[in-house]
Amino acid sequence: MRATSFCILLMTFLAVQNLNANTNSSVPEVVTKSFQKKYPKVTNVSWDDYGELFIASFFGENDQPIEATFDANGNWNETITIMEEGDLPETITSYISKKYSEDSEIFEISFSEKPAGSFYFVSIEVSSDDEDVESETWMLTFDKAGKFLEKE
Repeated sequence: MRATSFCILLMTFLAVQNLNANTNSSVPEVVTKSFQKKYPKVTNVSWDDYGELFIASFFGENDQPIEATFDANGNWNETITIMEEGDLPETITSYISKKYSEDSEIFEISFSEKPAGSFYFVSIEVSSDDEDVESETWMLTFDKAGKFLEKE
């Protein structure tokens, strides 16, 4: 089930990067230089042009999908890494297992890095006690250290 969820997530990641994007336009040199400075080891990157934003899509060392966003001046805005459950810090997995029932399932995980801070976003599906409701879906946010911040 987790492998299927990850494959669906990966396919969605790759499809979304092409939506509303002009992939044939040229990326400003200041943007590519900023990218190379931030990610000097990355050699295979795909760029999408969203007007004032440029998104670099590539794969990390463990083949996890990554998107880095830069503005037209080359300023880095955010990097989002798609993760698997086994990559989560123990503090997060422990929190989820203690707080939510055994009938919960993690189905999407991302790590967002921004100049202002880094956060884990974990989407879970929790079976409901209500007979009329099959399950509930929640987005849990944790800081970089794994401290719980909010549930949406």
